[in-house]
Amino acid sequence: MNNLKRNSMNSYKLNGIAGHTARVAICKGLGIEYTRIYKEIKDISSEGVIETQDGKKYELKLVPIKEQFTVWVGGVEVNDIYLNKEEAEELRNKFLEQGYDDVVIE
Repeated sequence: MNNLKRNSMNSYKLNGIAGHTARVAICKGLGIEYTRIYKEIKDISSEGVIETQDGKKYELKLVPIKEQFTVWVGGVEVNDIYLNKEEAEELRNKFLEQGYDDVVIE
């Protein structure tokens, strides 16, 4: 019987997800299309330093996830990125001031 935990991360899954997540993060961070990453990136070091074709260097960092909120107005999500609590309350208040009454922070 296999003694590994069923929910443990295996190297295949880790490498696949980590690679995909890193590519998505790099594209978002640099504002490039996903399909252009191989043309825009010159090198990625084993220490996580990313060098672009124009010689600029960046580093990947892990940042703790804070509480994330979204705002719904009339059943429609009105923000395209997650907000912290203060930002969500400000956005909710703007819609309430505009006369909307079905405003929910989730």
